Amino acid sequence: MKFVAAPSILAILAAGNAVDAVFSPPKSSHAVSSFSKYPGWLLGSTMRGGSMAVEEEEDVTPAKKSSKKKKKKKKAPEAAPKEEKSADLSMAILGGSNDRNSMHVFSYSSDEGHTVVGLTEAAMETMGLFEGDTVYIKGKRGKKTMASVATLAESDVTALADGSSESSAIGMSVDAMRNAGVRAGDKVSVTPAPNVKFGKAVLILPTAEALKLAGVEKMEDANLFEDYLKPYFQGKFRTLYRGDSFHVNGPLGELEFSCVEIDSVEVDGDTACVVVDDTLIECEGEPIEADEADDLENAGYDQIGGASKHLAAVRELVELPLRHPEL
Repeated sequence: MKFVAAPSILAILAAGNAVDAVFSPPKSSHAVSSFSKYPGWLLGSTMRGGSMAVEEEEDVTPAKKSSKKKKKKKKAPEAAPKEEKSADLSMAILGGSNDRNSMHVFSYSSDEGHTVVGLTEAAMETMGLFEGDTVYIKGKRGKKTMASVATLAESDVTALADGSSESSAIGMSVDAMRNAGVRAGDKVSVTPAPNVKFGKAVLILPTAEALKLAGVEKMEDANLFEDYLKPYFQGKFRTLYRGDSFHVNGPLGELEFSCVEIDSVEVDGDTACVVVDDTLIECEGEPIEADEADDLENAGYDQIGGASKHLAAVRELVELPLRHPEL
């Protein structure tokens, strides 16, 4: 009986293997373990390295949680409250009413004539208006007029309105301001007027003073319709209010006209209409006397020259004692 050489067993043990030696009858050489090439003894080897490796893996301590703590977001220091600037009341007397339909008037020259007023897009959006819509304008001393709306750039309004807010300023021609009884710097009430009817017939007459300045002695001597009224109204869809006065340029120079009567397609003797190409424009009759609205007795604050702070000081000095004697 032969034993496996001791060095071989020591080598196996050194490798971490457990060796079991059992006696077995000789078998074919190919069935014998590679560790024993001798008949009579069969060396069975159980490798413990794997189990030891597993145990080592099991003994491995779990990974430590990150010691880094979540950094709390630091709140930005609250900004110190800004000191509110004291309101400038030096021109408060010019403010007038704060009604949303109350608008500050500024002078606006346009080739469209007296029937067009200018508003910014912001002002039109606030009032629910679109370009070309009609508005009703109420001024001072019960005077009223109507006009169509045109869009003005905010930069133009800022430059022309003498510091007024763009959304509360309205540009009006000299004729439109006179029809509303106001001047630049005054306040008017503006409301949409969506139900203005087309005109059936209108009577428009020139003023006697205008004809005299033009050297016209008889109305028959001047072709007022062809030279003045037809070019002014044709294709323009102008809104006309009864009592409106306006100036038109023509071969004889600038003439002043006034609307005397209006018949709309629904109402005879109506107060306003839109003059279309089918509207009958009559201009036969005696010249009328001009409205003396521009004399010195009715001169307004705008004659001072648009110096807002000085204008406010004058109004405060003159108006406050009259309106509030208790002060």
